[in-house]
Amino acid sequence: MPRSAPFAGVALVALVLGATGFIRADDKKVLEARGWGKPVDPDGDCTMTEEKGTLTITVPGSLHDLFPGQRDPRKRNNAPRVLQPVKGDFTATVKVTADWKPGAPLPGANTQPYNGAGLLVWDTDTQFVRFERNVWVAKDGAWSYTTPLQYVDGRQVNATKTTQDEFFKGRSTWMKIERARDKLTFSISHDGDKWQETATLTAKLPETVRVGVEAVNSSAGEFAVQFAEFGILGTP
Repeated sequence: MPRSAPFAGVALVALVLGATGFIRADDKKVLEARGWGKPVDPDGDCTMTEEKGTLTITVPGSLHDLFPGQRDPRKRNNAPRVLQPVKGDFTATVKVTADWKPGAPLPGANTQPYNGAGLLVWDTDTQFVRFERNVWVAKDGAWSYTTPLQYVDGRQVNATKTTQDEFFKGRSTWMKIERARDKLTFSISHDGDKWQETATLTAKLPETVRVGVEAVNSSAGEFAVQFAEFGILGTP
């Protein structure tokens, strides 16, 4: 399917995937031509498959994170993602579906079991914003982070958690990020129709950033997540 010229007046980049098949993480032209953007798989051990408009990313049971404030940032920014450049203001939406049942703790990983997936606004390895449906299994129970996770100069600058079932419902959540200059607004929906604003933040990002989807796994169990109804609405 030919892609619309990005942001010509008002342009909607939507996914209408016809073929079915396995997408190699190093075959960047395939996903880019179909509207998703370029895949990034730093460890080369994740898989991406697509069928009828749904992209499935499968992450093996090992540490795949987006958390730069560690001794070796390359090893903690190794979660798979698919990104495309976006200039100026935009609205990005996606439906995220998974089982949300992290596996056992990873020996020696210095982290609790976690599954997360959603939208990503990326500037550099040390400056980006994650907005995820997620679950984190701690010693005092299962929690979810409901506000975006923002990283500035390699530091996480915000995080708010609730009980696992307090915020998210079922297997699927629709997620939305709206950018208006330096303001980012975050919303979720349980049905793709009625939206609930969850947070706003100020982010000093360049005019052009990369936007797309990502999947994080810090458990010994495989994590498979489906992305559907992905679109980016932008203005010049």
